[in-house]
Amino acid sequence: MKQVALALLAVFFSLALPAAAQQPPQLEPEAPAAELARVFAEGLDALTRRRLPAAEAAFKRCVELQPDQAVNHYNLACVYAQAEKPEEAVAALSAAFERGFVDLCHVARDADLDPLRRSPAFRAACEAHGKRVLDQTGPALSYVPDSKKDAPLLVWVHDQAADPAKELARLREALPGWAILVPQGVSTRRGWLWDGRCEFVVTERLRELREAQGWQDPEVRARIVVAGEGGVALLAVQLAANHPDLFAGVLAAGPSLSAGIDDDIHPSGLRAYLVVKADAPDAVTAGVEARDAFIRAGSPVVLERATADKPISADKGVLLRGLSWLRGEKVALPGAGAEVRF
Repeated sequence: MKQVALALLAVFFSLALPAAAQQPPQLEPEAPAAELARVFAEGLDALTRRRLPAAEAAFKRCVELQPDQAVNHYNLACVYAQAEKPEEAVAALSAAFERGFVDLCHVARDADLDPLRRSPAFRAACEAHGKRVLDQTGPALSYVPDSKKDAPLLVWVHDQAADPAKELARLREALPGWAILVPQGVSTRRGWLWDGRCEFVVTERLRELREAQGWQDPEVRARIVVAGEGGVALLAVQLAANHPDLFAGVLAAGPSLSAGIDDDIHPSGLRAYLVVKADAPDAVTAGVEARDAFIRAGSPVVLERATADKPISADKGVLLRGLSWLRGEKVALPGAGAEVRF
């Protein structure tokens, strides 16, 4: 019945419209951006459902539409890996690297690439690209007290507008007895850039320092805390959450601490000391949301509403409170005249 009704409607409109309008309408060609968004979404859905031929066709089309976009080649590499086509997968991954894909820690975690893990060509491509990524950043700045080979270590992810050398100097003054590592981002005219390279660069610089100091004992982790403030505070949280084998806790001070924690960062078991400015309502709200996310994950967490208008790298009180709580140690607060256990 439905087909009959449609046929009658078609006859009616063919009689009612002028001759020029009786031809089937010509569809406008889909805009490249719209097609790319549609095909990209179809490819992700097909890859997730392991409909590999459809995923391959979709991401090949993405490469045709946007050949210089690294993520299109990367997703095609994931499809080939799952399809057990190692040569094609490594070629696509190399193409992604050549076009600027720099998140090597994501490569290391991505289950879609697991079939490639034993491939010598895959390991060689990742190793060579890792060296290129490290060469794009400045060497890490560090300080290790000569008299304390078992010193606690603060890994400081500097703010993008900060001077790493000045940050190291201030931290050394504030934290006598601590070893300090300040990995550097990519230097630009506008300051320092932290992007998808951050996680890989920080973890590799930490590995280099541990090797240089002979800190290979697994118990060294209990002495290592990562910290960041401002725009990179969330990166510090992400580093600690993604590498529980490297860091005992995280000290993070910034205005947007809740961004992405529930979706992208899994803080289960991560010990965290979060700091927000007390006179910034939006920052306080974000800090409360972040604290609650840690609580839901069963993670020990403290949220401090700081009143001092200065960075935590220059605030001895916040540093001592945060780092001491993270390590479960006593601390003599400046001017307090007493030791307090947090």
